[in-house]
Amino acid sequence: METVRLEMPSFRHNFYQVALLESGGGTVTSAGQAFDLDNFTIFFIQPGQINYWNIPKDWRGYYFSISESFYTVPLDGFRSLNDFPFFQKFTQGFKLKREEAKVILELFERINQEYHSPSMFNQAIIKSYVCSILGYCIRFYERGRDEERVEKLKLGLVDHFQKLLRDYGQEVGSGLITDHKSVTDFANELAISSKHLSEVIKKSTGQSPIEHINQVLIDEAKKLLITTDMAIKELGYYLGFSSPSYFTRLFKKYTGSSPAQFRKA
Repeated sequence: METVRLEMPSFRHNFYQVALLESGGGTVTSAGQAFDLDNFTIFFIQPGQINYWNIPKDWRGYYFSISESFYTVPLDGFRSLNDFPFFQKFTQGFKLKREEAKVILELFERINQEYHSPSMFNQAIIKSYVCSILGYCIRFYERGRDEERVEKLKLGLVDHFQKLLRDYGQEVGSGLITDHKSVTDFANELAISSKHLSEVIKKSTGQSPIEHINQVLIDEAKKLLITTDMAIKELGYYLGFSSPSYFTRLFKKYTGSSPAQFRKA
């Protein structure tokens, strides 16, 4: 635990390092790649890396440096420091939630107190705090990976939904449908509940599934209004609307003009 120099020339580590930025920002460059530091970012450096850092005067946080020999009471499943996933690549880090950062900061503060107040069992106590930090780091790291996996699944769901919308647009444009698909119909095709589909699509796109579905109908109507002389009433039936008046109301809701006005524009 030492005072951090605001600008550190390139140097090669021969130890493992864990640093938590509480506030202030800055950058760390390792192996030619810059790593931006945001508040509550915790980052990790493994031995053998050439690093350079540049941080502002108002930087606030903690770091410690340890060797493999310091890690004498390994956590289950992590016999060596290099077994931790965040020590297996070049400098990397991840953003902590505020409550997670608070836990790690408290442990760093306890290490700092022990380090500057020599007393009985200092080293053993510091080792226990270091192991606790590493334990929390792996817990929070896995939490982040789980959330990332969930986000990827959501993105996959959005992509699949959008593909189904494109297919639906082709069906609507063919004039062969007699009834419009509902949110439930799309949810069934995706093997999920309507509620889950609505939550994911709304959060990811800012629009509800029914808004996307209606937009497909409106887009196909626009194409036909521009490329054909089909009567408005006939065009509505062609697109699967059972009521010409409902078709007109929906079209005006999404475009601001009636089908007839749109065609004349």
